[in-house]
Amino acid sequence: MTKRMIVMVAVTCMLVALLAACGNNGMISTAKAEKIVLKDLGVSASKADVDVHTGQYDGKPCYAVYVTVDGRHWQYLVDVQTGEILSAKETDQGHSH
Repeated sequence: MTKRMIVMVAVTCMLVALLAACGNNGMISTAKAEKIVLKDLGVSASKADVDVHTGQYDGKPCYAVYVTVDGRHWQYLVDVQTGEILSAKETDQGHSH
């Protein structure tokens, strides 16, 4: 594992612990983040394979939402407090669980 990967894993673990300790204090749920992304894509949950993880974007806690629909893949970053889409891009391959 590279040093960068180790740091990313550690940051993600700390963020997960922080989110768990905070309960829902003004933060959206992973289900809400999924709904936001599916609405943006214009697809129903039954047509999509969705995987949600916690992460960071520009120092802000976010949900990384990976979506596959009909062989096409997207990665979204959603602010955990506001539900704002911070980043959205189509990718060449799906996210490995």
